[in-house]
Amino acid sequence: MRFLFLFFTIFQLSIVAGFAKATADRSRVLLVRPIILCDDDGTNPARHALPKKLADQVYTRADLEFLYLDPIPWNHGKARRGEINLNTIVSSGIKNGMITTDPRVATLLFVSGVDGQTQPLGRGLQGGNICFVNLGTPDKMKNPAERAFVVAHELGHCLSLIHAVDDPKVPNDVPNLQGDGPYEERLAVEGLHPTQVETVIKSPLALLRLQFLNTKETAEAIANDQWDNPLEPLTADNFRFELGLEVDAPLPEDQAARVAIAREKYAALARDFSEDEIETLTTLVNKLDGLVRDRWPMIQRVPWQFAKMDSTFCRAMPHTRGLTIVLTESCFQRFSGDESLALEILLHEKLHVLQRLMPKRFATSFARYGYQSVKLPPDTAKRFNFVRNPDAPDARWSIRLETGLNLLATSLETEEGQLKFVEHSYLLQPAGENETDHSHTVGDPQEPGEEMIKWRQQFPIKVGHDDPREVMAYLLGKIFRADLLEEADEELTPSQVQLLKDERPHLRKILSSRADRARKIR
Repeated sequence: MRFLFLFFTIFQLSIVAGFAKATADRSRVLLVRPIILCDDDGTNPARHALPKKLADQVYTRADLEFLYLDPIPWNHGKARRGEINLNTIVSSGIKNGMITTDPRVATLLFVSGVDGQTQPLGRGLQGGNICFVNLGTPDKMKNPAERAFVVAHELGHCLSLIHAVDDPKVPNDVPNLQGDGPYEERLAVEGLHPTQVETVIKSPLALLRLQFLNTKETAEAIANDQWDNPLEPLTADNFRFELGLEVDAPLPEDQAARVAIAREKYAALARDFSEDEIETLTTLVNKLDGLVRDRWPMIQRVPWQFAKMDSTFCRAMPHTRGLTIVLTESCFQRFSGDESLALEILLHEKLHVLQRLMPKRFATSFARYGYQSVKLPPDTAKRFNFVRNPDAPDARWSIRLETGLNLLATSLETEEGQLKFVEHSYLLQPAGENETDHSHTVGDPQEPGEEMIKWRQQFPIKVGHDDPREVMAYLLGKIFRADLLEEADEELTPSQVQLLKDERPHLRKILSSRADRARKIR
């Protein structure tokens, strides 16, 4: 594949002062995933900076806020030094998951060279979601305005902006984000022309803080999830479960034919939101945002996107697909009778969205719960007919017990002509040649033993123990009800009360907005 990047080389120095207005409540958000290229051994990270105030300032007219996700290091020396071309870097990044194909997230790669050039410059994929920035050596681009400009300019290309000299609608004789002039003027509010504002707000990267997908968009979101729910590896029973088919419903053996059936069915099951449902969700989201914004601000900062499916889809269970929260008609019946439950469900699902966007934030907590990531044989899910949980689709989390590493997983089994969820425990045995391999084989299924039961009882939750992402989401709901809704849970044991007490500061740290605070230049 080929990618066409527009570029701008930086030569001048200047200063920008002031900030147009606070951005926390802007109607649109640009999610930016920064990637810092390093040498193969993790040393010599490319010089980088994530300017927020100045970038937000120039996009004021578009009512757009920059929201930086946690920076990710990528150990790829040739890419950092510009010894391989951008198309090769992008292809490699997509293959290994560093660069998301989701058009709603922009990837910002910091490098030390581009196509053999080491001078400060930037290149952005026009109308795409990828851009490269080289800030040069420490003696270059010392001024914050320069760094802000190159980031805002290149991400502007991703937002479909073209250079002013090539845009007949934009005057080329006044300072502009995509043109010439002093940096402080190009980054001013006036640096974005009204016609450029129209272009920006049409970009799939300019996310509304609250969005309701229509039936076409919903079918696309379900069928083409760019994160972790591909259709190809699904077992026959998982197809039947998701699509609401009978346990003995015939399916073609050919996987491509199954995928085609699923796509057709998704389109048939997609639903539009009614005006009453939109009003209900808007009210709930506004209330939830108001409750959590000071304590867990990332819940509010990351946009809300909702899709609606028929209640036969996934047995009407609310869940997420990528950045989208999927609800069914049955959910609104539950919401109407219990506002606290509705708020807790929305909070639970939003946390799953954040777990996809910023996975490293959660690793320490998962280890504290007793989980350890392992590599399992690729046929494990098919062998045991594991149900795919869209919020936690991969069976890779073992549990450390005195008896060794155990896998807790839920299978789809047929009972009385119906597909049922049945949970089993599996003892894992090392299969790798060394301790750093983390590869394991899976033993036969067994009922959870006494030690596993005792481990589960430490958590004040009834389900979800097979994956730490679910455990954390349920714990967050418990704390939300206790602290923000002031609803006491009389069923908690003293040890469970203590666990929730210990968990509060960790969740507060994880859900803080530290990811998009201004950083010192490297």
